[in-house]
Amino acid sequence: MTLFIKDQIKNAVDEWFTATNKAGTTVTRTPVTKTISGDYGSETLTDGTPASIDCYFSQKFPKPFFISEEGEVESGDAFILVKSTQALNKNDKITYDSRVYRVKDTYRVVVNGTLCGIQGNLFLID
Repeated sequence: MTLFIKDQIKNAVDEWFTATNKAGTTVTRTPVTKTISGDYGSETLTDGTPASIDCYFSQKFPKPFFISEEGEVESGDAFILVKSTQALNKNDKITYDSRVYRVKDTYRVVVNGTLCGIQGNLFLID
């Protein structure tokens, strides 16, 4: 079977995540839903069910990972990179090493038009 270059890149990224010594670590992701009150427009964040995910997590911002379509990426307290098949959304909580971070922004990592991962900018909240 012949693979297109996009498929080869995506497979290489998926394999990179799958290999434990390259995937970095396992963190707990808690999905968060935001609702806005109709009365005064106040926001309420509601935690969902936590689940473990494999990812690349760093408190240092590696320049090579800032390859988002949107351009410059603001740095925060930590950085996360997850597989394209995993969910990572703004306001989600990430727990690592007993510290809780909030996802401020997410960026799609696209190579040759193929989504290869999602990177997140995290801020320490607890």
